[in-house]
Amino acid sequence: MKQFDVTGMSCAACSARVEKAVSKVPGVTSCSVSLLTNSMGVEGTAAPADIVAAVEAAGYGASPKNAAAQSAVPSADALKDTETPRLKRRLIASLIFWVVLMYFSMGHMLWNWPLPGFMQGNHVAMGILQMLLTIIIMVINQKFFISGFKALWNRAPNMDTLVSLGATAAFGYSTYALFAMTVAQVQGDAMAVMGYMEEFYFESAATILTLSPLQGQDHRCPERADEPGPQNRNAAAQWGGSYRSHRTGAAGRCVCGASRREYPR
Repeated sequence: MKQFDVTGMSCAACSARVEKAVSKVPGVTSCSVSLLTNSMGVEGTAAPADIVAAVEAAGYGASPKNAAAQSAVPSADALKDTETPRLKRRLIASLIFWVVLMYFSMGHMLWNWPLPGFMQGNHVAMGILQMLLTIIIMVINQKFFISGFKALWNRAPNMDTLVSLGATAAFGYSTYALFAMTVAQVQGDAMAVMGYMEEFYFESAATILTLSPLQGQDHRCPERADEPGPQNRNAAAQWGGSYRSHRTGAAGRCVCGASRREYPR
């Protein structure tokens, strides 16, 4: 079996997309993709260059593993969860700017919280501040846009595509409303200014990006339902099984997306 490293995968839909693309390569008899270790095993007579080309055409990256890596049992470092710490750092950074954004966008309207003196009655400055805070949150969560639009370009939209499109729509319309409000204020149309002020949805775009990682926690489980669950990764590593992403089910139990079998967390 030929072994490959795969890059760019972020969910079970990504691994399924890679597996489907490689399975169509002439000479491939079977293909198994591991989202946990970002690796892929391929059986058949297909040339490695053709397999790599198929993965790249699907919007991801791939490279053959060397012989030593192919024969080795996955190490503890390979199975270590490195994504969760990055998600936590992104979440904390996003929340800091999100709280400030919500203070200026909703606090003074709903709870009459005080604003700095230069913000009093300065609707354009208020809009610009909201836009800048939202841009910072978009930069922090740029992974959604890179992965989402890349998947959309390759006609394989995923959850990142949904998040990025929603945030882009809210930010784009709010930016239009900000420029339209600026023109209305220059023209002295106070009614139009107040109308456009209510068309700001910067906080919606920021909320989508900030809180989306909290919509269910991804875990890993073996693709075969008769193998040990995620609580016994060392045993699973001994048979070299691959893992798929799944979400938390009822009563805090993990539900495998492949087998629908529940495992204790």
